[in-house]
Amino acid sequence: MLVYGANTRRKTGVRNAAVIALMWRSQLRIGETLDLRPCDYEGDRIRILHGKGSKSRVVGVDKNTKGLIDTWMLIRPKSDYLFCTMKGTKIDSSYYRRLFKKLQNGLGIVKRCHPHGMRHTGAFELAKENVPLILISQQLGHSNISTTDSYIRHLCPEEVVSVIKNREW
Repeated sequence: MLVYGANTRRKTGVRNAAVIALMWRSQLRIGETLDLRPCDYEGDRIRILHGKGSKSRVVGVDKNTKGLIDTWMLIRPKSDYLFCTMKGTKIDSSYYRRLFKKLQNGLGIVKRCHPHGMRHTGAFELAKENVPLILISQQLGHSNISTTDSYIRHLCPEEVVSVIKNREW
């Protein structure tokens, strides 16, 4: 079965689906995701101890992502890292950059796909769900709300064009 383009019949596919979901749905950076330790995962939340700028924060985890992570936890090898190779070693972020390119081509996606794009997409979706910008900013770990605003604004300029072009005179 494919979940987020990953073949979940394989252990690495289960892991990859959990990583992709976590970056997208919890708006984590790839480095934050791959640095996680099993003790950082608390089911409905994850503790980021060393985010960008060495800032720590707690982020929420939705039910579907939790299910993917819990499935991975049952089959993962013994490791210091939550997401690891099948030998238990740390995964290099370049693995996911290559995987995203492969998934993009395999799924016929025209627009460039990359791990950090999942973070932007997740933030935009939260905004579409009317989550207050300050909460989105906290989830992303931004110290300045204008950074969060720029994430959201650049993703859908079509909405601005649509609203303006349909205004009555």
